[in-house]
Amino acid sequence: MKKAIIFLIIFILPYHSFALQKEKDAHLFDVLKLNTVKDVVIGYNELTGKIRFIGTNRNNPIKLKESFAQTNKFSKEILSNAIFYTESLKDFTGISDAVNELKQTKISKNIYDDTFIRYQQTFYNIPVFLGEMIVQLNKNSELISLTSKIVPNINIQTIPSIDSGKSKEIALKAVSKWYKEDISKLRAEEPALLIYNPIVFNIQNNKNYLVWKTEVESKDLKPIKHLVLVDAINGKIRLHFNTLENSLKRKIYDNYNTPGLGLPGDGPVRTEGQGATGIRDVDLAYDYMGDFYNFFKSNFSRDSIDGKGMPLVATVRYCETSDNCPYNNDFWSSNYKQIVLGDGTVTDDCVGHELGHAVTYYTANLCYYMQSGAINESFSDIWGEFIDLTNGKGNDSSGYRWYLFEDDNAIRNMANPGIYEQPQRMTDYYYYCGTSDNGGVHTNSGVGNKTAYLITDGGYFNGYNISGLGITKTAQIYYETLTNLLTSGSDYLDLYYALYQGCLNLIGKYGITQYDCDQVRKATLATELNVAAKYCVYPKAPVCETGEPVDIFFDNIEGKAYWKLTPVTISNLPKYMYSSAYATSGTYSLYGENLDYLSDFAISMKKSISIPSNKTAYLHFDHAYDFESEGSTMYDGGIVEYSTDSGTTWYDAGAMIINNGYDGVIYTGAGNPLSGRYAYTGTSFGFTSSRLNLSSLSGKNVRFRFRVSNDEAYADDGWYIDNVRIYTCQIKGIDLTGQWSSLNQTCRSGKCNIKGKFVAQNTGTSTSSQFKVKFYLSSNNTFDGNDLLIKEFTIKSLKNDASKTLNLSINLPSGTSASGKYLIAFIDADGTVSEIDENNNKIVFGPIY
Repeated sequence: MKKAIIFLIIFILPYHSFALQKEKDAHLFDVLKLNTVKDVVIGYNELTGKIRFIGTNRNNPIKLKESFAQTNKFSKEILSNAIFYTESLKDFTGISDAVNELKQTKISKNIYDDTFIRYQQTFYNIPVFLGEMIVQLNKNSELISLTSKIVPNINIQTIPSIDSGKSKEIALKAVSKWYKEDISKLRAEEPALLIYNPIVFNIQNNKNYLVWKTEVESKDLKPIKHLVLVDAINGKIRLHFNTLENSLKRKIYDNYNTPGLGLPGDGPVRTEGQGATGIRDVDLAYDYMGDFYNFFKSNFSRDSIDGKGMPLVATVRYCETSDNCPYNNDFWSSNYKQIVLGDGTVTDDCVGHELGHAVTYYTANLCYYMQSGAINESFSDIWGEFIDLTNGKGNDSSGYRWYLFEDDNAIRNMANPGIYEQPQRMTDYYYYCGTSDNGGVHTNSGVGNKTAYLITDGGYFNGYNISGLGITKTAQIYYETLTNLLTSGSDYLDLYYALYQGCLNLIGKYGITQYDCDQVRKATLATELNVAAKYCVYPKAPVCETGEPVDIFFDNIEGKAYWKLTPVTISNLPKYMYSSAYATSGTYSLYGENLDYLSDFAISMKKSISIPSNKTAYLHFDHAYDFESEGSTMYDGGIVEYSTDSGTTWYDAGAMIINNGYDGVIYTGAGNPLSGRYAYTGTSFGFTSSRLNLSSLSGKNVRFRFRVSNDEAYADDGWYIDNVRIYTCQIKGIDLTGQWSSLNQTCRSGKCNIKGKFVAQNTGTSTSSQFKVKFYLSSNNTFDGNDLLIKEFTIKSLKNDASKTLNLSINLPSGTSASGKYLIAFIDADGTVSEIDENNNKIVFGPIY
């Protein structure tokens, strides 16, 4: 779909690091017959520690060591040899039994007659969602590349507690709620049993779920095709998103902006070989579909979208409802195997874009969610723009080159994505990290688009000077990558490896050289495909900026002793408040369940804690949450509350959160008791941590609670909370400082007296030796040699976490006044105490009035 959307930035966790790569490579080299690091490119998945990619130049194939080869001689059958490689490398990929766990799904070949075997990962014959592997072998059965999106170490119950019928009912009710569509106007496909683990989307939540997969769509042909994964054990929805991709024999239908005509609609009004109709949208669609077909046929010898001559079908002037007519969008329908175009939206790059989704559907089948969805969108943009730039139609002048849909209303620019608030590299501020728009597929495609632009036209970007390859070479590399090297769950790091491998695979063809591949690598480094998105990293809340924590209260939840489950505004309570399913330390965490019925409850401290009055205290906790949401609508959520009267009255502590605070507002139209309130909403994409500054509660007895509020339909996972601590921060060793308690001046008959109290403190962890405190009268708040020493104290020692009050009564010289001046206290003025931090030894009071 071509779509223009603006988002707020949220966060997600990083997924890749090369810190241990050399150590892992050495281990792998012990298995493979490799001599140097330059022989092969190896990539790892940080979340699993397993290989995600191995690749090499076709002239330097990867061979297993003889000790391995002798145990199972190569067969003449290339498929047997592919399994031999996967079995030999199973410890590195996470497969336990390649023969039984990998099911072959597709075989293809490239121009060099290399064979690409695609496998689906299974566990006891149950498919693993997005768990795939691609093995590339040359004609001699030698390994050229291996792409792995494997979920390792699966150990899960495979007998569902929820039957398929119940899961279909749950999915239909949820989609009905999210789209505000009568359930009678929806239908769901027959559910299939799968295994789902969030790590396939680089989410740090390594849990396996047995799920029922179904897709819910509109009977009235509204753009609804919502994938839903329903937990087959407890009925919770583990994942959901709209899969509608908002793709020579041509058939054009015309719906005349009439919603009731459906799909494919009225007609066909023009078929292959038929003359022009005089209807602008019909004739443009016919011509541009021909341009699409000819581009793929002439460049890649591909016969239509499926490679087998499938007719190209389009419906123009489509409307979904009378309220949304004319329809200002376009999409590829995988159900109807056609593209759908709104009134006046028919441009060459638009038609190429939507049909490009169809090519993706029949090749890599990139999942339309998160980064794989962004890559899906980017490939469609690339094909649409390449066709636009080569068909001789429309406005292709230099000022419009790389604009998308410029002949209608440009909404993206591949050369400069930032014009439309798209990121052009992974650490770009515009990189979107939430769940709206299927995880920002129309926004984050900018990174892929910028990469394609740099490879094609070249230029200087982000420290790299790239020589462009031109459209012909670039198109061949991208086609090789899409058809042979990407899996349905590929992310941008996979694309980083795959584009370079795709180029290596084609050296010697189409004029492609190693120099060209070096430019591809530089382009992917320039757009940072090999790093995590900077603004998708939930930074862990620091415990202490300086010093070390001194706990007033700490609970790692293993003892289950300090908490109770209490209703707030509704009496309904969940069965449990502890979980062993997800924790950051030990076995247990607090668990605020996202229930599928109206509820408002809290997990509360049983007793109050005294907050010290002489130092800053903090509340810190680890947590992960996944509350019901659809796009930018947040239905459920959780907040932190506190009480200073033993739990009689509770207040929202949101204003005290200084690290990783509330991230959404709860929707007001579904009856949630916290409707309209800021809260933790949506998903945190795994465990993060938050911190509260408790200064406003100084000297009070306080208890906290974690409150969860749910509306009456559909449940996600909930809120996991671990390692709750209330504490202060102290320097390890001796740390002398102080604070003014009071200070004032009185003057009579030209004589002035200063009286006050100064509290000297040792905020460290060790007892100090003797030191001096000196007081100077200064004309400003900085000290120099002209300042007047007016008082001096000697303190013999000061225990750790202790203080001593100094009472000042100072008669100033006759005619001297402190008005408008400052009193500067120097702790350890003689420098006799060795301190960890002496930056806080000067304490200023003033000006004095």
